[in-house]
Amino acid sequence: MKRSLITILLAGCCFVLVLTTTRASASSKKKTDPIADLRTAIVKNVADQDRAAKMSSVVDEMEKLIRDAGSFAGRVSAEVVPMLKDYGASRETIEAKFAELNVERASLAEKMLAAHLAFKAAATQEEWKKLKKLQERALAEALAKSVEQPPLAGTEG
Repeated sequence: MKRSLITILLAGCCFVLVLTTTRASASSKKKTDPIADLRTAIVKNVADQDRAAKMSSVVDEMEKLIRDAGSFAGRVSAEVVPMLKDYGASRETIEAKFAELNVERASLAEKMLAAHLAFKAAATQEEWKKLKKLQERALAEALAKSVEQPPLAGTEG
């Protein structure tokens, strides 16, 4: 029970972070690739090559997890929407599907948190001060992109 509560709180905090950072970045005029910006900042700000390599590999892992999250969002839509439109689908079937998907969602969230903590642990305090905003922006923008859906093409409304 505690683990699920922690996961829910973590997901809520991530959502707030994504929302606020996305709004802030949406108003900025300069659009750049946040993962590339983070990689450039690592090269510029981290003098120790071993730590820089470790941080770069963590950024690679974060980028992979972000792609996985995008695939997961598409799969959720592809698997859940038809079930919700099918009035013959039982409540138990739908709840079982959500339970199955929540396990994968929680796993992705835990892996992303672990990557974030590994990135932070690899940085010195001074480096973290310089890199944390870029890392937050990279996570927020990339996660926001990973869940974007194409515009509706129907005549809803």
